[in-house]
Amino acid sequence: HRIFSDDLCQILEYMQELCNEHGAELILVNPPQLCPESFAVPDCWQDVVVIDGMDWPEHNKPQHYYDDHHLVEEGALRYSEWLAVRISEAYSAIQMN
Repeated sequence: HRIFSDDLCQILEYMQELCNEHGAELILVNPPQLCPESFAVPDCWQDVVVIDGMDWPEHNKPQHYYDDHHLVEEGALRYSEWLAVRISEAYSAIQMN
């Protein structure tokens, strides 16, 4: 179980400040893994959009991976298509707020 340090939260806050200064939206992406790692979501992620690759319906299909966390071409293509839709949805939700 991984834990995010205060230093990592400070880096995230700095990234958010940079995005705000430049009119960009911060969206964090946790990529899919065949053998998932778990981690506690830190409080500093509360106001950040996070897309979890483990929500990809095909995240658990071994044929999509070269090893436990690198996608082969077909897996990368299918994941990228799924991710593009999630990013579009997240961006639309951000714009509505």
